[in-house]
Amino acid sequence: MLEEIGARIRDLREIAELSSEDAAKGIVIDPELLVRYESGEVNVPMGELSDIGTIKKLIEKTGFSFRRDMGQNFLINPSVCPKMA
Repeated sequence: MLEEIGARIRDLREIAELSSEDAAKGIVIDPELLVRYESGEVNVPMGELSDIGTIKKLIEKTGFSFRRDMGQNFLINPSVCPKMA
């Protein structure tokens, strides 16, 4: 499970075209710790992943936007979630 979460974090970082150093700066952690998260070596604190302030900072820094073609339409279209449930 740790490896899957870490791989997903790495994939998202690479999609955003961020180096480990830049991504780590965005969430204010040591770049080496981010690499350890991505490798599944250490558990990622769920508070870090779900902190809305951290998420907003990363979105602003990267210029990321949610897109339907990336499967993120449930985040931008509120009518999708009830249909999924």
